Amino acid sequence: MLAIPVSSKMSWRNPPAATIVLILLNVFIFLIFQNSEEEELKSASAYYFESGLAGLELPRYIDYLKQKSGLPQPELDFSSGPDQRSIGFFLTMLSDDDFMHLLLTEQVITHLDSEYRNWQSLREEFSAKMEQVVSWRFGFRPAAPRLTTLLSHMFLHAGIGHLMGNMLFLWLIGCMIEYGSGRIQFISLYLLGGLAAAGLFWAFNRYSQIPGLGASGAISGIMGAFCVFYGLKKVRIFFTLGFYFNYIKFPALLMLPIWVGHEIFQMLTLEDSNVAYAAHIGGLVGGAGLTYILKKIPGAVDRDVFKEDEEGEKTILEQALRHMRNLEFDSARTILHQILERAPDSIEIMRHLYALEMQTPESAAFHKIAGRLLRQLCKQETTYEDAWETYRDYVGRAAPPRLTVAMYVRISTVLSSLGEVKEANKLLAFLMRKAPHAPGVPTAILKLAHAFQKMNMQEDQKFCLQLITERFPASAEAQIARRAL
Repeated sequence: MLAIPVSSKMSWRNPPAATIVLILLNVFIFLIFQNSEEEELKSASAYYFESGLAGLELPRYIDYLKQKSGLPQPELDFSSGPDQRSIGFFLTMLSDDDFMHLLLTEQVITHLDSEYRNWQSLREEFSAKMEQVVSWRFGFRPAAPRLTTLLSHMFLHAGIGHLMGNMLFLWLIGCMIEYGSGRIQFISLYLLGGLAAAGLFWAFNRYSQIPGLGASGAISGIMGAFCVFYGLKKVRIFFTLGFYFNYIKFPALLMLPIWVGHEIFQMLTLEDSNVAYAAHIGGLVGGAGLTYILKKIPGAVDRDVFKEDEEGEKTILEQALRHMRNLEFDSARTILHQILERAPDSIEIMRHLYALEMQTPESAAFHKIAGRLLRQLCKQETTYEDAWETYRDYVGRAAPPRLTVAMYVRISTVLSSLGEVKEANKLLAFLMRKAPHAPGVPTAILKLAHAFQKMNMQEDQKFCLQLITERFPASAEAQIARRAL
């Protein structure tokens, strides 16, 4: 199950800078600092087997498994180079927290063992090589915690898929929280949520040598913050069950127990998973708790950002129209542009802006929205009539019109399709005087010729076809015109 809150409150006029910086920082660290760690890990693994360290530790691990399970274990020769089975035992040993704790506290190979000094020397050299692996050195290892890794682990990732998944969630959740809490508080929630995630991960895996990596703990903190910021207000949630997906309106605060319960269920049922579910739980609970405190501080939160949005864009549009009725044009204009940023192809919103800007037909804003509306209306035949009506209204108001040449070409083809051959002919005559070599002009003239043919206006059709052959002799349209003549 996947459940993601969806917001429509982002604006590029005031971009979520902190969220963008965090995403870029994570990507930069992965691409620049982690790009060579695979080779360094291979080098350390090769040393482990070639130095003889594998021959000292892995047989003892097999004996440990025999004693623990009472079951026979395979006999392997670790004195030669690594093979698939020996590497498998090596990785299994690294993830066996109890055995690694005994090994590294010198309870497996003790100082009384004849091979102790050799093992100690090899183990120190192997550890030094592992320190060259960025994710090992800067990831958070509960068995060897460092203050620096409590922070650095949040910016490391195990692979490109891990990175992209985390950055997608950070973008979806981070933008909403940043707008409401402010950039400083948002970054603080992100980092403190990551620390809370690391703390619970450490509590559940105190002897683990496997480093915890990734921004998921910090992002879980932001998700917890989201639940508390919105409280019982209903928000839009996208959910999928793998084969089914939809949107629902759901009280944000109820998402917290759902998310936490999901992580607990996964942690208890998927024992062999590499996902740090304890870290996710720590981040969710930590972020929620920190946000509860933050909301108590006067002025720390922009509560308008977290208002319930029961009708979505419809409510926002009604607000804009109310401003227009009250002659509050600047407020209406701001809201309409915000909606248009999120729905850039919305003809309805463009019409409202056109109606708003026609009050000042000499303004650049009026010409800009007219061009944008016409371009959208000219895309489909179902809106050609609307395009023609809007064009006539615009030309009647503009002094003078400021459409692009490409727009005039497109409108001429629309007029030809509608049978408005007189207007299309006038427009193309204008283009032949002002921009005869503009892209699309031969096609527009050919379109007009077809319109004349449908209306049985043979002389006008012939004139258009001859015009194409004379003025654009090398064009594909000229070849079609010659055949028609």
